[in-house]
Amino acid sequence: MTDYALPTLGEFVKTLFDITGVMPRKHEAQQEPTGFSEKQKKTYQTRLQRLAKERGELQPNVDQLFALLAQCLDYAIRCPVRASQLTALINDLYGLYASLVKTQGTFMSKRDSVRFLLVTYLADEGTRCLMREWLKSLGFVIQPIRPPDPFWFLPTSEAGRQVSPLSKVLRWAYESCGQTLVGFHRQPSPEGQDPDTHEWRNEKSARNWQRGESIPSLGNLMQNLETSFEVQEAIGNPIDTPLQDAIVTHAVLARMATMAASLISQAFGQAFLEKLCAQIRVYATWMNEELDDFNREYEEQRGQIGPGQEQNAQVLLGLKMAPQFWAFFEAKRQSASEILRHHTSLTGEPDPSLVKRIESTYGSYVARVPLDAVSRWCQPPPVGIVALIERGLSLRKDPEISPAAIDAYEADMAQAEVAARLAWLLHWLRGVACYRAEDFASAATHYQQAFDAAKYTAGEYQYLLVNQYIEVMAKTRQWRPFKKGVLWACYLGVSVRWLREDEPTTDNLKWVYGLMGLPQVNYPLL
Repeated sequence: MTDYALPTLGEFVKTLFDITGVMPRKHEAQQEPTGFSEKQKKTYQTRLQRLAKERGELQPNVDQLFALLAQCLDYAIRCPVRASQLTALINDLYGLYASLVKTQGTFMSKRDSVRFLLVTYLADEGTRCLMREWLKSLGFVIQPIRPPDPFWFLPTSEAGRQVSPLSKVLRWAYESCGQTLVGFHRQPSPEGQDPDTHEWRNEKSARNWQRGESIPSLGNLMQNLETSFEVQEAIGNPIDTPLQDAIVTHAVLARMATMAASLISQAFGQAFLEKLCAQIRVYATWMNEELDDFNREYEEQRGQIGPGQEQNAQVLLGLKMAPQFWAFFEAKRQSASEILRHHTSLTGEPDPSLVKRIESTYGSYVARVPLDAVSRWCQPPPVGIVALIERGLSLRKDPEISPAAIDAYEADMAQAEVAARLAWLLHWLRGVACYRAEDFASAATHYQQAFDAAKYTAGEYQYLLVNQYIEVMAKTRQWRPFKKGVLWACYLGVSVRWLREDEPTTDNLKWVYGLMGLPQVNYPLL
């Protein structure tokens, strides 16, 4: 049976953790600071299990998991610019996901919903986020040590072979240290002696990573690099600390990018991954046009700085110019979006001639990204589904709603082949009919099914549903579902009757539970 929904909150957060690789694998004995300690591991597992089961307050649980993730990555991401970019990217992508759950929902399968998110949002949101943080953290002033390939974080194909981001960064690390793979990871062995076992394993692991045969955990990668730096020290080729930090930072980030690319390829195929990477490159190229304009103006003003205070003056200049530039860019994007929104076809495609005029005024990025995203993913909702939703919502308000009317509605949904996509609405209607007949036991069954089906599907349509679900669970004396409904409402930002702005403490919830459970407290019309 097709699951028409967005990924659950637990699935989304777990995927982020899987991509970072902070969780040690069973055969690895990781300890601080190169991976999870046993205490951190147990904390992660407990909180993720609670999030997967949606127990407790959801947003605070997410915040605590992200804080744990940041704590585990602090030792590995040693460049402040890259740390800022990574933190902002995770927060922005989560914020986007949460907004979709709370306000938009989906009528697509979970697989297509994820593809839609990647194509329509990830390339655009990610590109803007990384550039915004580059400016905000003064990357153009600091100029951190980094690989020369501007797309080191994307997989590419060389001579018919896939080259991962991790392979690219390791290759850059060897060249930066004046070494080959073998020379970087292990010392030369005296004639007649076997190489050091640990160093030989490091070399073997790195060779596998470069070939794309495996992806290391964060702790395994860190231990390998730290040991290899010690090898370089021992052979009289010490690596400066700034270069070490740059290698570790970019290797860790490249490992995340490699894992993300692997997951996408496994789920959607290599062809889809290549198209997504090409899309990101195009968007980055358009964004670089904006950055070029900023850099020219920055260099002009930097040239006016007198000797003796250059570094401090550059920082002050950057702190002044970066926010101004980004505010101007976002204002352009907002203006262009408003123009395009009022001049689009029924499928959401802007007029090409209008796009050209906007491009000449506002630049390539703000003009072309909306059209490009639509052209890459154009999947209109199933025929008739919008009208059926409106009909169902209108039927819900009908004080004379009857099982026969709902049966007829269900038959029309089945004929339009959208019944599975609107299961939440059908069960909601049946729950409403039972509720008004004061058959709360039957209503509870339908409301439970409606609530479960709506959470990651119905977006803002679920707001009214959640409050009545909570009430019916109270009237049928089902404490755990009642509490779960309240906590979900708090995550959505939906005001719960009688709780309002109060914290969802046990005492407060029990008071609301008792009040809503009273037969005379009911809301037949929402």
